[in-house]
Amino acid sequence: MINSGSLIIICHGVFIVRNILLLLLIFVVSCTTIDDTYYQPNSPDIPQPSVNTYPDDDYAKRKNVIKKYPPPKQLDEKSKGVFTRFASFPPVKVALLVPLSGKYQELGKNMLDSAQLALFGINEPNLILVPIDTKGTSYGAVEAVEKAIENDVNIILGPIFSKSAQAVADKAKQNGISVVSFSNDKTLADKGIFAMGFRPEQQIRRVVEFAMEKGMEDFAAVLPNNAYGAAAAKEMRNSVAANKEASVLKTEIFITDKSGEPKRLKSHVYAAFDSLMNTKPPKDYNEELKKFNDNPIKFPRALLVPQGGENLSMVSELLTNYKHDPEKIKLLGTSNWYQDEEALLSNPVLQGSWFATPPKDRREIFESKFREIYGYEPNELASLAYDGIALTATIARITKGQDFSNRSLTNPRGFVGIDGIFRFKENGLTERGLAIIEIWDGKFYIVSPAPQNFFEIERFEEDSADDSSSDY
Repeated sequence: MINSGSLIIICHGVFIVRNILLLLLIFVVSCTTIDDTYYQPNSPDIPQPSVNTYPDDDYAKRKNVIKKYPPPKQLDEKSKGVFTRFASFPPVKVALLVPLSGKYQELGKNMLDSAQLALFGINEPNLILVPIDTKGTSYGAVEAVEKAIENDVNIILGPIFSKSAQAVADKAKQNGISVVSFSNDKTLADKGIFAMGFRPEQQIRRVVEFAMEKGMEDFAAVLPNNAYGAAAAKEMRNSVAANKEASVLKTEIFITDKSGEPKRLKSHVYAAFDSLMNTKPPKDYNEELKKFNDNPIKFPRALLVPQGGENLSMVSELLTNYKHDPEKIKLLGTSNWYQDEEALLSNPVLQGSWFATPPKDRREIFESKFREIYGYEPNELASLAYDGIALTATIARITKGQDFSNRSLTNPRGFVGIDGIFRFKENGLTERGLAIIEIWDGKFYIVSPAPQNFFEIERFEEDSADDSSSDY
């Protein structure tokens, strides 16, 4: 009869053997599949997240960035790019809280495989991964964080789900352990947790602002009646409100049945379509003439449809029935459109449409290596686990493994990851650099590249603020 102590030893041995076999497999695939260099633009390997740099140090000094966060020595000209394979910091334990059993165990396995891929690529002998099963529940997450504390971990990556992340917050905080969850729930900031997930608000803002840059002034939207739709509606209105020439003509909210099928979608799409084709923009009151000016309709106008997959196909089909003219109504979307790329590229209604998304070049490399080693497709969230491990290694190198505090995690220079540049803000949310993609003639075209650093984003925001304030 095997007692619990023997079972733990056996499980631990199986885990070690699995890791050894995985390492041999990676070596067979390519002796240099993933090296431990910082990302270089022409590197054929998976880019490792690194501290982002500003192109203009004078600008950074004005922002008090250089003074607060001196550039790490690894980034100077003498040592650019390459690190020794000897331990460059004391042992750092990284807890990975994911569901390894229960309903979401496949997702958890996906995240664990991605984290191990990062671990082997980084090749830091003192970076120790401690996977702990959350069972996909809040109760399981509490047990997992207790095990993490017992293991004296330095930082916690995960959990994936918002309720689980909220459940671990208090215990982690009491023990002085930073938590970087894979959720995108902005309410986690109130609990002192960093939310690394992809937030829809940023993509909505990016694509709406781009449309206004190109001269569009009037917007409508077709959105689901859920938290995602509410966030999209609010962000669209806030973005449009920043431009006094722009307006939101119509926001149509549809409900779904238990299976997720939209109800009365036809009437909602027609209402949005009709408002864009026939509704005049709000009138301007002329103080001198004491009357309202009648504003003419100015095309093209924009229809926001942030959902992808079957919902996007149904909306497109209805617009075809209504004689949609892409010269008059341009569709706007998010990275959700990538759910079915083949259908997306072949859809005539979407020709000329724009959507916001993280840059795809590094992700495609990552997905290719993942498939090559594990033999299956990575989940969309898998890159978060990879970036979480690499982020931890980067901070450990800079701080010699001593500092995973809010100060280190909120470095305003940000980091470069699988999905482009990202950084944590003081409120715990993640800011990302996004690209704008246009669909045309069955292909994807980058019409506005993702920024390479946060200097570009900050400069744009400052210029926009200056423009808006000059009229007052």
